[in-house]
Amino acid sequence: MSNIPEIDSELYGMGNSSDNAVYVSGTEGTFPAPKIYSLDELQSMELPPIKWILYPFIPEKGVCMIAAPRGVGKSFFAMTMALAVSSGASFLGFRADRAYRVLYVDGEMNGRTLQDRFNALSAGLAQDGVLPNPKNLHIYGCDFQENAAMPDIANPRHWSAIDMAIQQMKGVDLIILDNIFTLYNCPDENAASNWQAFNKWSVRQRVAGRSVLWIHHTGKDADKGGRGSSAIETLMDASMLLKRPQGYTANQGAVISVEYTKNRSRAGDEVAKFAIKLDNIGDGLKWTPIKGDEELEQEEIKVLLNSGMSVAQISKETGKSSAQVYRILEAAGIRKPSKIAKAAQQQIAEENKKPIQIEMG
Repeated sequence: MSNIPEIDSELYGMGNSSDNAVYVSGTEGTFPAPKIYSLDELQSMELPPIKWILYPFIPEKGVCMIAAPRGVGKSFFAMTMALAVSSGASFLGFRADRAYRVLYVDGEMNGRTLQDRFNALSAGLAQDGVLPNPKNLHIYGCDFQENAAMPDIANPRHWSAIDMAIQQMKGVDLIILDNIFTLYNCPDENAASNWQAFNKWSVRQRVAGRSVLWIHHTGKDADKGGRGSSAIETLMDASMLLKRPQGYTANQGAVISVEYTKNRSRAGDEVAKFAIKLDNIGDGLKWTPIKGDEELEQEEIKVLLNSGMSVAQISKETGKSSAQVYRILEAAGIRKPSKIAKAAQQQIAEENKKPIQIEMG
């Protein structure tokens, strides 16, 4: 039981005071008779192959998640996915074979920020010949609602809000919810029972033929994935972790490590860890890949070097020997790291000496 009366009433047809929950379909009726099949029957079924909204991450009728610490760029990443899926395009090795209808639900940003980000990301994709399909992508943002009212997926009475948005679009293939923290009011996120409505609503979308992509925050330890109970990830077909490389500093721009923490349908090289950068190119924001662990390692070491660390300090920070650090830097085309570190140190020292400018009026 969830210990939330409204949820228990909707999911089980009763208050949470009973120990004998009986599932109710809608408001009346008992649980439908189960359909079971022998192994022979299962093996002889003509079932369609898995189809993909965005290969190899989001399958049709799939439930997926992207988790990342605050400020890493998960919304930029999800918005780019929305643009690619709605356009039937590819980016960073992800592929949408046709254009799908996408509903992007944002519970956090103001309207101008949404507009600026989608404009910049669209311009970045256009540099690779990807033209957005505006009719296929609709935005359900908190800044556009009366009193900023957004649905709380933890409350089944709010589910109709998403349904009405889908009706306005005349159907949806993918719903992106950014993010769990703003769109799912969980009184205790570490209690598995409090995620029943989350799972129920997500399965409801799957049964209706839609895919769902949840955006989530990680906890204090980003390596452990999404914040809260592991029950969140139980239902997922695939989940992905975004995080900064070791030693990252803000002046290095958006460098992100991308790692699958779960993928039911794919394995091996298709779901290997990779790294990406988000660069300002002209009037657009464009993702570019950093291929393989070797280049990711080089990028991490360069970040530390450009922050003013010496080779000895980098060695201590990363646990690599000084000889290994020198080899990595040489492979990256850097032969005199001490000069780069010294110049970075001087720049930091000069910036610290600058007087604080106070604007009057």
